[in-house]
Amino acid sequence: MKKMNSRVKRFIFFVALLPLLSAVVAPPLVDPTRPPDGLNPSQNTATGPLTVSAIYIFPTYRFAMINNLPVKVGDRIGGFTITNITSYTVELFGTQNEKLVLELVTSIKHAR
Repeated sequence: MKKMNSRVKRFIFFVALLPLLSAVVAPPLVDPTRPPDGLNPSQNTATGPLTVSAIYIFPTYRFAMINNLPVKVGDRIGGFTITNITSYTVELFGTQNEKLVLELVTSIKHAR
């Protein structure tokens, strides 16, 4: 009887230990839809002049491509914060109270 009681205790101990062992041995779960590290749009840094190459407007959100980096309202890029995205412009506000409006399509002027 003592031998059986000892075996039952040992069995219960190992069954209780299994979840802990699987957590140590199993690889961590990774979200396959998460962008790679370093691509967080809220931490974008831009070099050179800021240029808009595309604007995307959907029913629930909008974003623009500035210097080939995706940005949305509230993101920061090159010392500016994105304040508004319209069909043809992206409005930014700088750290020194400067307002910048980037146009998607620049007007073409014919020189004669």
